[in-house]
Amino acid sequence: MKNGLAVFGLGRFGTLAANILKSYFDVVAYDPVPLGPHASQVGVPLVSLEEAAGRPILLLAPPMSEMRSLLESIAPHVKPGTLVCDTCSVKMAPTAWMDSLLPHDVQILGTHPCFGPDSIQPGFSGNKIVLCPIRVRDLTSVVRFLDGLGLTVIVAGAEEHDKSMARTQALSQFLGKAVLKMGLKYERISTTGFDQLLEILQYVRNDTDQLFHDLQTMNPYAAEMRKILVNTLAEIDRMLDVDTHAENEAVTSGISG
Repeated sequence: MKNGLAVFGLGRFGTLAANILKSYFDVVAYDPVPLGPHASQVGVPLVSLEEAAGRPILLLAPPMSEMRSLLESIAPHVKPGTLVCDTCSVKMAPTAWMDSLLPHDVQILGTHPCFGPDSIQPGFSGNKIVLCPIRVRDLTSVVRFLDGLGLTVIVAGAEEHDKSMARTQALSQFLGKAVLKMGLKYERISTTGFDQLLEILQYVRNDTDQLFHDLQTMNPYAAEMRKILVNTLAEIDRMLDVDTHAENEAVTSGISG
């Protein structure tokens, strides 16, 4: 008999997770938005928040900025021993909320699947997932299950995770957002590197504005990395302006001479 698992939030990632996990668990879903036809397509039943919160494993996949209110809603209904996992791209705030808002007899595991519907690799090979254990009785079994899926499991502290994500995910999304806002697109005359850049940006293009905003504002280290990037770009631009001015002066002097 399969263990019961509830997915909270049938957005893009919640749908991906439900599709994967329904082969291993008895999966139900809860979403505050009426998503009956979508849930039927996914092949999981929609249930009430109370019923979903009573499952032995809870996978929380709401927008990050809605995580705290979701935790407050499920806290009265979770049973002792329940394993509660979030899927946020930021870990310090969500794990702190889970620790403070959920009952002390509930297990808490922060997770960040470092892939999504657009970037997931077939067969999971090459896909990473970060685990930030807060209160977990048997982390070894969780790691073994994820290893069995083919995932590369990384165990880290929440602060270490957020520092790394500020240098990687937050920075790449910030750059991607800027390039997309410029309206750059495929050109008949372009380099392979530029074409590959636009391919990578497809991952950013499909992210919601809310995800972008939450990722940038809820990671306490993201703002510093954005400032370093902007200042570095400005420094390079000033340097090129100086070089261009010097080259133009040399050309002008040569012509005059």
